[in-house]
Amino acid sequence: MGYEWAQTASLAYIPTVVFFGLLMAADYPPFGTKWFWEAMIPIILVHSIIVLTLVVLDMKFPWVNKAPRMLYGAVGLVIFGEWRLAKLLIDACEPKERA
Repeated sequence: MGYEWAQTASLAYIPTVVFFGLLMAADYPPFGTKWFWEAMIPIILVHSIIVLTLVVLDMKFPWVNKAPRMLYGAVGLVIFGEWRLAKLLIDACEPKERA
């Protein structure tokens, strides 16, 4: 039982670390600005939905843990797509300078 939960927890933890700790590290808006939260709230919501979906799918189809390369390869593609979406959200929320 504990091992199954450890696999499910790693399916939530590893994408979160990769997304917020590695991929997003260079793209964060300036902390303390209004547009930081305008960008980060939707990004956090989207990420939470993605992680919750991954966990639910993992619990519903536990046999997928027998193919970890395929599982984490697919998760990697999802996280890469999420990163691209996050960059678009950050760019959309960034204040445009007036000429």
